Amino acid sequence: YVPYTIRAVVRDVSLLAESAYGDVWLPYTTDNSLYDDSSDRLIGGFRCYILASSSADFGAIHSEAEANIARLNESQSTHLLRIAFSEPNVRELVLKYVIIVLVLLLIPAINMSGITQSRMRKRMAEIGVRKAFGATRSELLTQVLYENLLQTLLGGVLGLFFSYASVLLLSDWLLDTGTASMGIGRTFVNAEMMFNPLIFLYAFLACLALNLLSAGIPAWRASRMRIISALNENVH
Repeated sequence: YVPYTIRAVVRDVSLLAESAYGDVWLPYTTDNSLYDDSSDRLIGGFRCYILASSSADFGAIHSEAEANIARLNESQSTHLLRIAFSEPNVRELVLKYVIIVLVLLLIPAINMSGITQSRMRKRMAEIGVRKAFGATRSELLTQVLYENLLQTLLGGVLGLFFSYASVLLLSDWLLDTGTASMGIGRTFVNAEMMFNPLIFLYAFLACLALNLLSAGIPAWRASRMRIISALNENVH
């Protein structure tokens, strides 16, 4: 029952960004329960997040924050404010996620290699006939890689479509947070959150590399087989 004046309306933020999310922003001085009056209002459950353009800005951010604190402490009579800077170990985080991604990519790569090898075994006679009629190793290798690339692209498009559809239709279940489950706020995803051109490019290049590795090695082995061995479907 306290009247407020709306000063600005900002773009809605998804509940997934828990540190940046809020339905309404108020000055912290409007709620006495957020801080301790007996400590000159310097103690409270507050966090401050600063996004730097690069790690080169850390020093300037620290200096400016410390200068502001020094000015504040000059006017204090009984309490002084001290803050602690906590910087994320970006290199360690990147290394951890790189390892996770590589492991996740290695498993489908092994599966794809096995599937391609199995297909090569079934097509030995076809490869032998093509070699008997003059097909070169490069032609056979190109054909297998081309076919596998088309299948990879088709599977990627279908996977992308179903993943987007699942996130859009089942966002309340798949992206549930504690706050959302209590009916506070709204969990949503938009086009900017779902599609990042740079990440898409990295994923495409990774899929292309997996395709070359998983299909290229079995195809290269098959293209080097003797014609008589291929016609007899002898893959050893």
